[in-house]
Amino acid sequence: MRTLSTVAALALLMAAVPALADFKRDYGTGLKALQDGDYQRALTELEKAIGDNPKSAARVRIYGMRFEPYLPHYYLGEARFQTGDCEGAIAAWEEAERQGVVQSQDVFADLGRNKARCATQVVDVSGIAATAREAIGQLVQSVNRLEDLSGEARLRQEWPRNPDWQATLERSRDRVGGLQSRLEGAEAGRDADAIEAVSAEAGGENDQVQTVLAAVATRLTEIERQQSQERVARERNEARTELIRATASIRTSLNADISDSSIQSIGRELEDFNRRSAALQASASAPVSQYRDLTRQINSKIREYRQAVQDFENQQRAIARRTPPEPLRRAAEAYFSGRYGDAARLADPGSFSDTRARVQAHLFRAAARYNLYVLDGESNDALLTQARNDIRSIKQLDGRFSPYIAAFSPKFVSLFENTL
Repeated sequence: MRTLSTVAALALLMAAVPALADFKRDYGTGLKALQDGDYQRALTELEKAIGDNPKSAARVRIYGMRFEPYLPHYYLGEARFQTGDCEGAIAAWEEAERQGVVQSQDVFADLGRNKARCATQVVDVSGIAATAREAIGQLVQSVNRLEDLSGEARLRQEWPRNPDWQATLERSRDRVGGLQSRLEGAEAGRDADAIEAVSAEAGGENDQVQTVLAAVATRLTEIERQQSQERVARERNEARTELIRATASIRTSLNADISDSSIQSIGRELEDFNRRSAALQASASAPVSQYRDLTRQINSKIREYRQAVQDFENQQRAIARRTPPEPLRRAAEAYFSGRYGDAARLADPGSFSDTRARVQAHLFRAAARYNLYVLDGESNDALLTQARNDIRSIKQLDGRFSPYIAAFSPKFVSLFENTL
């Protein structure tokens, strides 16, 4: 910086300039205040000078033939530097350099030294604030995630058992607003320490929320795993029960009295399925698909066996008795002609003494009543009940009897099989 006497002389000369050159007067007053250590006054006067004339000049006529350099931005930077405002000082010096006059002056060396000193002290408030905003944003995301988990149905019973979860959620949710307000105030005041404090608090709070989130996520994973295991166990038990039912049907379906070779061959296949079923039931960890696949194979083979038995027995009945009783013939004719009401009336089991004829009468009456029930829109439950009663009577008369599948609808056959 120029010597004190030079600055003082310049200040006095410029202070004596007529009032019409206000920027020169303000400039001179500012330099005098800077010389005297009155930095706030220097800031005020230099800023006024810049307001009137912001352009630096290597030579400004003070009076007469007296010329001096006009460097308001440089000296404004010096005043700011003396007050500890390094960020403001650097901004003023950079403007002085941009204007390109100060580089040719003796004070340029001072500018470089002081600017270097300031560069090590300037705090990047904007960068610190951005970091703080990011920390608050992460906290908001964590709080929102915890809020979502608080409404998770699978965790409904867990929140009352873990009161710290709810306490953390409420505390962190309340702190977000306060941290945001504090950050705004600290940014406005360019208070780096306050901004860093906000950032640290947001990070610490986020760490606590993350700890709770980890605990909640772990518990949710445990519940999901438990539910998955329970679901698999339930499905396995259901599939195993279906297999047991199918296996039981093997025993009730096999007819040792039939000597037909093709039927006996199917029977041997069923016996093999029976052994496979027993082995599978003894396994505690067999996949559900194995139970279901074997159940489907058994049920299919049982239907094949029953159809073969029906065909065989029908052939035997036809051979043994070519002509059915007349009332039963008329009932069958009415049924296959679609006159279901007549068929139900004509098929009177009580009019036959022969067990097989009574079974057939019950069968035609059950089928006729069921068809009437279907044609009536399945709304007359009395008809359905009567059909089931006939089916029960058949099973009491002949526990092994089942309707000839080709002659009756699949729905009626299903009704027959499922009526106990």
